[in-house]
Amino acid sequence: MRGQVKTIVAVTFAAEALGALALWLRWRERADIEAPILAAVFHAVSAFCTAGFSLLADGLARFRADGASNAIVVALMLLGSLGFPVFQDLGRVARSLAARQRPPRLALHTRLALVTTGVLVAAGLVAALGLEWRGVLAPLTLPGHLLAAVFLAVTAQSTTGFNTVDTGALGPATLWLVMVLMFVGGSPGSTAGGVKTTTLATVVASVWATLRGRARVEAFRRTLSDEQVTKALALIGISLATVAVAILALLATQTGDALALTFEAVSAFGTVGLSTNLTPTLDAWGKAVVIAVMFIGRTGPLTLGFALAARARRRRIVYPPEKIMIG
Repeated sequence: MRGQVKTIVAVTFAAEALGALALWLRWRERADIEAPILAAVFHAVSAFCTAGFSLLADGLARFRADGASNAIVVALMLLGSLGFPVFQDLGRVARSLAARQRPPRLALHTRLALVTTGVLVAAGLVAALGLEWRGVLAPLTLPGHLLAAVFLAVTAQSTTGFNTVDTGALGPATLWLVMVLMFVGGSPGSTAGGVKTTTLATVVASVWATLRGRARVEAFRRTLSDEQVTKALALIGISLATVAVAILALLATQTGDALALTFEAVSAFGTVGLSTNLTPTLDAWGKAVVIAVMFIGRTGPLTLGFALAARARRRRIVYPPEKIMIG
């Protein structure tokens, strides 16, 4: 436990300090930023903690063409969404390499978190470019297209909520893409929301094993237990049910566009903060629904995870199995 706390404190302080320094060096001569030091520290902490709060009226939109600022914030968002177990595992490998020893094998958790994060961000980037090339990205230069698409994919997947383009101007297909990324979210042990990358990876591995007719669920030459697969499916199911109820509640109490209300519900569940500019127009009932979903999204899946992780008591009665038809 003490080692984990040291890792958390060290990684957090190092990432936020380096990020703040890098942002200050980039922003110190900008006339449109008051108190560059304060702004740099605030946004570095906000990015690494996947909070998404900004001191600037337009968020980070003024930096959409600033490659360095984009790179710094994107790196902080990604690091914040990976989770401290990943850092601890990578640190173990780094220490072995520094000592010129054979590095230990990366834990399955680390591999799934890194690979799933990479796949989600890459898929989000390509899809955003294709869907918004002549849409919200049209006024930008070619490098601007890439910067904005990368930022959109990462801010949604990491559930940070920063934005460099107007979310309300995104097309319907792009909004659905962003909702998928927000629903999955970051990795366990991080400040990111969502059902988590390893949960998605477990479900995908289970589906793949079923399609291949395999009895065991495997990933990277390791077998996932039936208990883990069941937990992942339960978490996905409860999360989908929560979002569905939230969408129905918003549709029943609000008069806004159905897609915008759906986006609002998913964003609230993932504790993201992205909006199609609908939030200020919600009435008291709508705001109450969003508040409740944000609370459930932050504590519900986490609480469920702890509950599912608790060792189940063995039952003395085992009922006989019986097959049913599926599908």
